[in-house]
Order: sequence, then structure tokens, then C-alpha cells
Amino acid sequence: MWNGKRLLKIIIAVAVVATAGSAREGEEIYRLAERLAGEGRYAVAAEQYRAFLAAHPESPRAKDAYWGMAVALDSLASHAEAAQAYEDFAIFYPGDERSPRALLSSSRALVRLGEVRLAVSRYLRTADRYPDSREAESALFEAASREVELNRPTGAVRLWNRLLTDYPRTPLASTARYRLGSLLYELGRIQEARAAFATIVSSAPSDSLAPRAMLEECRLLVALGDSAGAAARYASLLSSYPGSGAVAPALLESAQLALLRHRWAEARSLATRLAEGPLEGPHIAEVYMLIGQASLELGDADAALIAYGSLAQAQGELEEALVAAAGLARAHLMRGEAAEAVDTLEAVRERSPELWASGRLDSLLSRAYGAAEEPGNAAGALERLALSVDEEEESLALLADAGYGYLDAGDWVQAIRVFEQVVARAHDGASMTWARAQMGLGRSYDRAGDRPRALQHYRRLIDRIPYGEMSSRAKARVERLAQYSLRDRDETIDGLVDAIASERSYLETARMLVQEFRAYQQAISLYRRAASEGGPGAAVARYELGETYRVLASIARLDDDEASAAAYRQEARRAFLAVVEAMPGSPIAVESEAAIVDAALDELEGIEREAERVRLCRAFLLSHPDGGRSDWALAHIARGELALGGGAVPGVRGGGGGDQSHLERAVEAGLDLLARFPESLYRGEAMRAVGAGYLGLGEFETGQQWLQAVATEYGGEEVAAWVRRDLARRAASSGDWRAASRHYEAVLENPAPEELAEEAMFGRGECWFRLGAYDACSDALEQFLELYPHSALVAEAAYFRAMSLAQLGLHEEALGHLAEFEQAYPDDERLPDVLLARGDMLLEIGRERAAADLYMRLSEGYPSTAAGWEGGVRAADALFAAGDYESALSAYRRVREAVPAEQGQTLRAGEIACLFRLGHVQRALAAAEAFASDFGSHAPGMVRIQYEKGRNHLERGEIGEAIEVLRLALERPDNSPYLGEVMYALGIARMRSADLEGAISLFRQVRELEPGGRLSREAAFKMGSCLYGLEEYEQAAVAYRAAADTSPGGAMSDASLAESALYNLAVTERRRGEFGGAIKTAEELLERFPGSEHRTAALLLVGGVYQEQEDYISALEAYRSITQFSSDLEEAEVRFWIAECLLSLGEPLEAASEFLSLVYHFPDQGLWTVTAEYRSGVAYEDAGKVREAVEIYRGLIADRPEGDEWAQAARERLEALGGGQ
Repeated sequence: MWNGKRLLKIIIAVAVVATAGSAREGEEIYRLAERLAGEGRYAVAAEQYRAFLAAHPESPRAKDAYWGMAVALDSLASHAEAAQAYEDFAIFYPGDERSPRALLSSSRALVRLGEVRLAVSRYLRTADRYPDSREAESALFEAASREVELNRPTGAVRLWNRLLTDYPRTPLASTARYRLGSLLYELGRIQEARAAFATIVSSAPSDSLAPRAMLEECRLLVALGDSAGAAARYASLLSSYPGSGAVAPALLESAQLALLRHRWAEARSLATRLAEGPLEGPHIAEVYMLIGQASLELGDADAALIAYGSLAQAQGELEEALVAAAGLARAHLMRGEAAEAVDTLEAVRERSPELWASGRLDSLLSRAYGAAEEPGNAAGALERLALSVDEEEESLALLADAGYGYLDAGDWVQAIRVFEQVVARAHDGASMTWARAQMGLGRSYDRAGDRPRALQHYRRLIDRIPYGEMSSRAKARVERLAQYSLRDRDETIDGLVDAIASERSYLETARMLVQEFRAYQQAISLYRRAASEGGPGAAVARYELGETYRVLASIARLDDDEASAAAYRQEARRAFLAVVEAMPGSPIAVESEAAIVDAALDELEGIEREAERVRLCRAFLLSHPDGGRSDWALAHIARGELALGGGAVPGVRGGGGGDQSHLERAVEAGLDLLARFPESLYRGEAMRAVGAGYLGLGEFETGQQWLQAVATEYGGEEVAAWVRRDLARRAASSGDWRAASRHYEAVLENPAPEELAEEAMFGRGECWFRLGAYDACSDALEQFLELYPHSALVAEAAYFRAMSLAQLGLHEEALGHLAEFEQAYPDDERLPDVLLARGDMLLEIGRERAAADLYMRLSEGYPSTAAGWEGGVRAADALFAAGDYESALSAYRRVREAVPAEQGQTLRAGEIACLFRLGHVQRALAAAEAFASDFGSHAPGMVRIQYEKGRNHLERGEIGEAIEVLRLALERPDNSPYLGEVMYALGIARMRSADLEGAISLFRQVRELEPGGRLSREAAFKMGSCLYGLEEYEQAAVAYRAAADTSPGGAMSDASLAESALYNLAVTERRRGEFGGAIKTAEELLERFPGSEHRTAALLLVGGVYQEQEDYISALEAYRSITQFSSDLEEAEVRFWIAECLLSLGEPLEAASEFLSLVYHFPDQGLWTVTAEYRSGVAYEDAGKVREAVEIYRGLIADRPEGDEWAQAARERLEALGGGQ
């Protein structure tokens, strides 16, 4: 790295021990450096400046040489060296007028280097050390902008406020206030944001930002809920800035606001006013939509038909066509023309199936059918629409609408069918769609006369969503039904009990209480009375008494009343034992024993429950080997053994991993059941156990055949969920992620046990990651982490989610998640991958130094491993990318000593590259020869070495040699990652040799090789320059636009490139005669990069375009907004064009005054000075001031040499004026 302090020591030493050389030699070196810099050969120029300083440290030009060297390094994009050189200049020459600019330039170089925090500190030093300089204002402004990038909004607000307080008249005031307002709004400080925007309007009403600031103020008023204030402010904006670019959005937004305020006439009036002006793009559709909607609200169906008809004829986008069709249909409906509305929509359906496929018109078609008194068709249309929609949430909402349609049509059966589909598919039990479906089921059953089921659905809704309008309506219905139910139930129960003596038995009555009224407590007393009577019915009564107690235990457990649940289970056990003791060996006794086992299992959970299941059922099977419940026992044994073998435990993914003997016994029990009881109700569960067991034992084909058979035969039952889970595991283990995803989706589409839902939700997210659907993966795993924060799969889910965010380009968010992962799971086996991923992301956003530190941690944390070696290599590469070649050289050597010899070739190539960059050319060339001798000319790494050779030739101005070396590098067949760099450098060499077409071809190849990357954008920029040189302006504009569009997470060097690309694009558009596009692009540059070094040039371009269009007022406004100048030459040019605009506007005296002011303040600015003096004479002529004009012309003739064109022009004017007499 270039170090100014080191140079100073060299200079002093040289001055002591040797002569400085002759002044003439020093002057030649200095002039050579200046000429090379002027020609754009900055690398060689920088070396000449260094040579001059080393040989002539005491020269009066030393200061200028130091400055020239810093500028040359900056032009080379050697950001680290430039930053240091600028800072050293400010240290060595603090009193020089360029020192403030040096500190500012040093700060900007640090930003491009990615050292943003250090840059902010240097910006502040600029403002603190040189508070009276122009650079202080820019430094504060840019420091605030960098604080925003560092996600330190408080610091940004403080710095912008400081800028506005310390420099109230700064030309950056409006831009600073605008940004301050935007940031305050993001921070939720709405009132302060509004004050910032309002200040722009009040303090600088003629500023170009004032209309936009006023527009933002209007939007903030809307956000604050002050719609009346917003409407008044919109009106003020429209009257104050009638010709500004804010008028169209203001008209549109004020019309939309009027529509929201139900001021239909006002909305239509504003939209009509907008329609009377020149409309383009989306404004056309928006205007017709507003007019149509307002007309519909006003009841003016005829006007709505006209508006929507115009929209339909505009042949716009799909959205506009849909709105047009919908608007026409609504207008017909308003006029009572239901049949016409149906015809309009059906015509679209027939004529334009691609529009209909979007699914946006079926709802309206349903309404039209309803108005045409065809409710069945209306509901059917919505149901068909729901089935065609891919988005699950929208599909469910439409299904719910269809259900209500059937409900309104009186078709309870269809309504219940549809609502039950919604409830089954809506996994989020707290969603509004789920709530609407539950409400619909309640209403459907209510109207069908099934009050108990209606109550059941209303209560489910209230339990899940206890607050809100939907819940309140459900509570009201529950209260109404409860009144009926209580009265009816009490009357019915009393009637049943009264009827016992005459018609029914206690047992029959108890059954009716349970089945019809869920009156369990009343039933228990009747069951006991029936059992006490003795006889054949006593055992049945006791058995059903036990079952009733089991139901009560389940209800108590749902209510978290474990004490009551345990008491009810104990009573159930007593009832079942009483049956076994009373009738041992009978079928009902066997059923009671099985019920005792089930009751015992109800008390347990997890693996403990599965182990007890196997023990109890094996004991049952020993007692009743040929009993009627043997199939039940075998099914339970198979289920338990499968779980103990790892086949049903959440967090275990893929076959195997458990005790193989348990899996073998699960298969054995399942096959035994299928052989002995082919018609058993437990056949499906046995088949699943066999299939899952075979999968776990590694017999994949056999297992998959069994599971596929289960899925085919029992697809609608709960067992299918287990089957699908097992199939998903099998597909995932074989790498068929698409099939695995489908199986997991099938598990989630239907109600499934919690452990299956947990695994399926994670599995679906992982499948989407493997398939590259990163957006879907991120959303799915975010939901998983919220629902299952304590899952064994949390670490894996967090990893996949962070990596998905990285793939989506959301680097900052991904970095945060990966850092959290590293903290939470320091021993996770994926930690090396996490560190590598974090480093790669830091490189993507231009933070090479931070990336190098992270890679080094990986290298040191995992020594002698592949991950550690990879970390070391990437650390060295990152240091190289950061320009720290000394550290990179050490890193390459250190890693090369640690890795196996066969992996060291590319590292040696890295060492040689560092030698080239450090200026040790001879050593580098010798090392390159040794490399070729050791490994051959086609060894990995040779392309990089050749690239560095060619680059070195380029820096030394040896274009022919550079082309030859780089061309040979492209012939190396090692697929080097440096191929893009080689092509780019060769393109630069071709460009400098005037082979523009060859350069364009190479730059195109770079863009194809590395699409979207930094090098691709640089290649696009250079390609634009070449195309411009070939006068291919249209293609040049496309290339510059590609270079200007930086990625959201791009490095700061991209921002610098984007500034230049936007300026060149504006110049190109002006050259093509696209004046509107040129102005728009220049304004984009000024908005995106308010502190850009191209700001003055861009405003000059804007002014020039307006002049060419004879819009001298706008041109004058553009020129006068330029208040910061990089040189006297630039300021002279601006003053000249201001004077020319005044002259064209018919203000000759003001123009003459401005011309002469230029001559007075800038007497040495060559062409601008002499032209201004001559034009002042012309201005005096236009004003009728002949004497003054004559004096000007005579002065020119006297001052200019004989034969000078301006003296000749002055003589001609004098002759035209009669010789000045």
C-alpha cells in the first residue's frame, strides 16, 4: 500500500545523501507526469510523480506533485492508496487550499474501499478542521448518507441537523432536508418529517425539490389520518406548482384521497382534470379507473360505461383489461341490466381465456348471476374459481365465498361440504378465512336444524379468535342457541326420564342422553341404575359407563384439568374391570380388557407410551391369542415397535437410525395381522407399519411399494399422513426433492398429528431450498421457527432460512441470521459452512476486510481440515481484493505451507500476483517462470499469472505487449475464475489501441461470463464508451443503463460507477436528440447521488438541453442551481451560459453585466473569457448602448494579437456600427 509517511522518510534520506538533480530534469519529470495524467495513463503518471518527489523533495512543485499523485491513484481506483495519499497531503500541507478537498476525497476513497465507518470519521474531521470550506458542507452531507448505509439512523439525523444549523444557506439544504424527512418518516417520527418537508417549501419555494417535498408532506398528512389537511395541501401544491413534475401524481393521489373520503364528485373532477392533460403509461389506466369508480359511486352508470369502455379500448395491461371488464359489468348491474353484465363477462371468458385464467372476474360473474336470480350458478362460479387458483389463501377465501353463496341459495348440504373443505385445508386456525368457514358451518347447521353441531362450530371459532367482530357475532349466536338448547334439552331429558316407567329402559335412555344431548353426567346415573338391575344388560351398561368416563377424561384433559381426567380414568377402569369379573372370557369382557389398555395409554406420552403400548398389547395377545381383538393388539404392537425403531419420532428424518430389531418386529406384527385378519379395520395401519419398517431396514423398493399401496387404498384417512411422511423421507434420501415436497404438502393439506405436521413443515422448507425456491423456503421456515421454537430441527431450519435469504440477495438480513446461528449453535457441524457463507456475502457487498477476518477465523478454528484450508485461501483472496497485498502475500504463503502439495499451485499463483501488485516486477517474473517450469504452462493458476503480467504491461503503457500476454491467457484451458478479469483487461487494451469493435466483443463476453456482478457492470460501462465512439448511440445508452443499475447490496464502488454511467447516459441521450430522456437521467443522477462529482456537469447538461429547446427560464434555473465548482474554469463556463440565457430572454443589460463579471473575476480562463467579452458587446448592441459596445470592441482589438479571430470579429462589428463613430 502507498504510504505517504514512508515516502517522506525516503525523501529526507535522499536529500541528505544525494543531490536532488537539476531543476530542468525535475521540471521534465513533472511535466511528463502531468501529460501522462492528462492522457489518462494514471498508473505511469503516479510512478512519475513518485520519482519526482524522491528526486526533488524541496522543489516548489513538490506539493502539486503530491496532489497529482493522489488524484492519479484515485483515478486508478486504487482506493486504499488514494485514501492514504489524500490524508497525507492534508497532514503535510494543512494550509493549502486543497487540503479540505484532500480530506473529503480521502473519505470518499474509503467509502469505495468499503471502510464506511472510518470514512464517516474522516468526513467529520473534514468538517471540524475546515468549517469555513465548501467541502465541510459536502462532508457533513455525505457522512449523514453513510450513517444511513451503516443502519445508524440516529447519527444520520444528527449530522443532517448539524449541516442545516451550521450552514443554513448551503446549496445542499433542500436535498438534506428531503433526505432527513424521508429518514424521520422511516423512524416513525412523522411530525418531524413533515416539518422537514414543509421547511423546504417555505424556505426555498423555487427549489426543484419544493414540489416533491410538498407532495411528501401531503402523503404524511394522509399517513397521520388528516385527510382534510392532506386534501387542502394537495390543492395548494396544484396551484403553486402548476408546471412541475409533481402535478400528475398530486392530481392522481388527491383524486384517490377524495375517493377514500367518499367525495365522489371531487374525485371525478380531479381525475377528469388529469385526463385533459397529456397522459402516458399507467396514468391512463388510473384515470379511467378513477372516473369509472367515482361515476359508479355517484350512480352515474352512463358515465361509468364511457370511462370503462375507454379503458377497454386502450388495449393496456392485463390488470387494466380486467378492471375494464369488471367496471362495464358493474355499470350494467347498476342500470339493472344483469343479463348484459353476465353477457359482458361471459364474452370475455369466451374471447380472452388468458384474461379469464387470472381468476379476477369470476367473483363478479357470480354476483351477476345472483342479480339474474341464478344463485346456484353464482355459487358454482366461485367454487370453480377457487379450484383454479394456485395461491392457497386466495383459493380458500373464494371457497368460503362460494359456501356463503350456497348458504344464501338454501343449499345447506353444498354449503356444509364447501365450508368443511376450507376448515380442513386452512392450517392457520386463527385466519379470517378459517373463521368465516367456521361461522358458515355454524349457520348452515343452524338452518338445517342441527343445533348441537352449530354450537360446536361457533364455540371453536370463539376459542381460537376470542376478540373481534366475527367472534362477537359467534357469541351472539351461541347465546341464542344456548337458550333454545338449554330449554329443549331440559324439557327433553325430563321427558325421557318420565318415559322410563312406561316405554324405555334405563340403558336406552342413557344412550339417548349421550348420543343426542351429550348429557354425560345424567347418563352416568342411568347407566348405574341399569347395571344394578342385573340381567344381560348389566354388563353392557357397565361397559358403556366406562366409555362415558373415558370421554369425560378426554374433555377434562382438553381443559387442562388433569386431576379430573385422572379421576375419570380411574372410574372407567373400575367399570371395565367389573365387566371382566362378571363375565370372564366373554366377547364384552375381551372388549373391556382392550379398553383398559387404551385407558392406561391415555395417561402416557412419547416413547414411554410406545414402550408401554407394546408391553400391554403383547400381554393381551398372550391372554387372547385367537380372540376377536387380536388384530387390534397386533396393530398396536406394530405401531409401538415402529416408533421405538425411529419410524415415528419427530426430528428423525430418513430410514434407519433406530433399533433394527424394533423395526423387524414391527414388520413381523404387521404381516401377521394381514395374514390372519385380511378384512381387519386395522389393515391400513398394518400396511403402513410394514412399509415404514422396510424403509427403515434399508429395503427401499419393497417399503415404497407397501406405502404406495396404502396411499392408494386409504388416501383419505389419517394413516395416509404417516404414509406420505414415509414416502417423503424416502424421496428426500434419494435426492428427489420435488417428489418429497409433494408428499410433505400432502401431509399438511389434511389434519395430521402434531409430530407429523412439525416434520412436514420443516421438510417442505428444505425441499424448496434444494429446488432453488428460496423465497418460499424463507417464508416456510420462518413460520416453522415461530410455531416450533423448541423443535429438534430448529438449528437446521435457521441455517436453511439464512442461506435462502443470501440466495435472494438480502445479504444484510442473511448476515444477521447467520451471526445469530453462530452464537446459538457454536458446536453445530455446519458452522464452517456458515462462516464461509458470511464471508462470501461480505465480499458481495464490498466489505473485503471484514470478509478476510471471518475467513481467517475459519482457518484458525479448523486447522488441518478442508474447511480450514478453504478459509485460509479465501482470506488471502479477500485481502488481495481489499488491496492489502502485503498481508495477502503472507496469507498465501501461510496457507500454502499447511495444505497438501497438490493444492498449493493456485496459492503460489496468488503469491506471484501479490508481487506484481507490490511493484516487485522482476521478482514476480522470475517466480512466474519457476511456476511454469514446475507445473507446466497449463497448470491451474497460470491464467491469473498471465493476467497480472498483462495488467502490468497495461499500467506501463505497453499496449501491444499487454494484448499479446492477455490473448495467450485466454487460450489456457483451466476454467480459471480470473477469465473474466483477463477478458476485461484485454478489452481495455483493445480500447486503448483504438480497436473498439474488438473491445466491445470482449466486454460482451465478460457480461455473459459474470452476469450481474461488479465486473459485468464495469464491462457494460466500457462497452458504452466504445459504442459511443463508434456513434452507436442507441446501443451505448443500453450499456450505460446496465452499468448504472447497481444491485441493492452492491459495493460502494458500484455507486461511483453508477454516477459516471448515468452522466454518460444523459450525454448519449442528448446526442441522440432524446432531450426529455437526457434531462430525466440527469435528474436521476442528482437524486440518487446528491454529492456526486458529476453534479455540476449534470446541471450544465440539463441547462444546455433546455437552451437547445429554447426553454431559457428552465435553463437559467438549472445553471443558477450550480453553486459548487471544482475549478475556476467550471465557474466561468456556468456564468457564461447564465449570461447567454439572459440575453435570449431579452434582458441584454443583465446579460452584459454577467458577461463582464465573468471577464473581471476570471481574466485567465481563455476561450470563456474572450468570448464573454465579445458577447458583452453584442448584449450592449441589443440594449441600444452603442457607445458601450464600441468601447468593448475597441478594447478587444487592442488586447488581442494581430490576426486573432476575436479581434477580427470585433472589427466587423465596429464596421457594422459605422466604424465606431
